[in-house]
Amino acid sequence: EPNQPIIQPQIVPNSRDRTAMIEQFRKMNPPSFEGSTDPLAVEDWLRELERIFKFIRCDDAERVTFSVFMLKKGASHWWDMTTRSSTPAEEQAITWERFKELVEEKFFLAA
Repeated sequence: EPNQPIIQPQIVPNSRDRTAMIEQFRKMNPPSFEGSTDPLAVEDWLRELERIFKFIRCDDAERVTFSVFMLKKGASHWWDMTTRSSTPAEEQAITWERFKELVEEKFFLAA
C-alpha cells in the first residue's frame, strides 16, 4: 500500500537504541548464572536468555555482551580467566554460538 511507511534497516544502532535495548533486556528479568555443574541449570540459563534475545531482537554481539554481564561469582571468574589473554577485538569477535560452546564445555560437559 502506498501509505505504508518504508522501514530502513539500521546498520549501526545509535547509543539511544543500545540504551533502549539494555533497558528492554533488564525489564525481561534475565537470569544470572553463577556456574553450576547441573547440566539442566546450564541448559535452562542459555535457553531463557535465547528466549529474551529473540523477543527483543538482540544481535549476536550484544547477546554475548549481555550474557557475560549475567555471569556471577564462579562463572564470572571463569569468563575473566578464559578471556584474560584476549585482545578487546578478539573478545568482541566471540559469536553467540561460540560463547554457548565455551559455557557448555566448562559447565555442561564437566558434569
